[in-house]
Amino acid sequence: MKQINQLAGATLAAATLFLGTPAHGALNLNVSNGALKNGATPFVFVAYNTYGMVAEGSIAGIEQTFDSNAFFDQASSVGRGQKPITGVRVWLQFHWANAYTPFKGLPRSASDTNRRNRFDFTLNTAFFDRLERFVAAADAHNIAVQLCLFDGCALEIDAERRLRWENCPYNQVNNRDSRAISRRADFFKNAGPLWEVNRALVDHTLSRLGRYGNVIWEIMNEPDVSDTGATEDAVLQFHRAVATRLRAGLRNAGGSKVITVNPGRRTLKDWALNSGDVDMLSAHLAYDTDVGTHSFTQYLGKKPCIVSNDGHKSCFPDMGCDQDPNRQHAGQARPGRRWSARRRAASPRVSGQRHGA
Repeated sequence: MKQINQLAGATLAAATLFLGTPAHGALNLNVSNGALKNGATPFVFVAYNTYGMVAEGSIAGIEQTFDSNAFFDQASSVGRGQKPITGVRVWLQFHWANAYTPFKGLPRSASDTNRRNRFDFTLNTAFFDRLERFVAAADAHNIAVQLCLFDGCALEIDAERRLRWENCPYNQVNNRDSRAISRRADFFKNAGPLWEVNRALVDHTLSRLGRYGNVIWEIMNEPDVSDTGATEDAVLQFHRAVATRLRAGLRNAGGSKVITVNPGRRTLKDWALNSGDVDMLSAHLAYDTDVGTHSFTQYLGKKPCIVSNDGHKSCFPDMGCDQDPNRQHAGQARPGRRWSARRRAASPRVSGQRHGA
């Protein structure tokens, strides 16, 4: 508690700390009375954040099997005095991966990093099969999965390392489908050809995972990035459209209905705090400038918030690497690595996430 209070600059006991032990059996996540819960029991969300776990490990159709059950066996098994993780955070679209995406398109070999004309917008059944196995294995271990449907970082120009927009399946250079775009701000349109692609992606993900009670549905990772040319209102309207789609699809799906938004700018944050379609917020130390300020403590009193050291300098020393993404993400192909729960518990967070490989 001391570390948590120091992080936010105030005592945050009222609405944001998820205290208690998850119930045994399949999870039933919900938000009520200002807290994330499993059924009626407050749920402690301490997460291992590995963006591309579901994306990595398939080169030109040669499957390097990721054993989800073995991973979650390790993640939930701890020694005396240690605390297990209770959540993981993964991205539906991981632009650094040279393998699986929700859309069809694989490299020709392990050395093929050229994305030009690789993709189309046909949904990749093999990716969703793997994703569902992952979510089911997590649920069997009483572990929540925060699933980010879209990614703002993938829209950023990364001319030096060519790991973001240069790799993105939405980039018309990389995609044979005429609905792919050259102007990055067009990603946020909530009508027209590309919205049809994104709507179909949301609907299909709902059809595969909507019955699972352990999923936390995050609309987009760090969405309001500054260099896309998109207006704050366009980003807001995109979120509003996705949230409405999610809420309608989850209404009768039988599983978790928890929707989160990861805002950086005030326009999106104000909407998320007041929208009935948004249950929780996510805040990243290196992205949300409100963290640790009076504004942060104000919005924590309105809705639960997951605070992560994602992208912050505090997450990199434990990984044994610097901020070079080539090194950072190489470890994700080695799911056998795990951090001790003692080290995870030492990081400051409010119902926190851990960035790991």
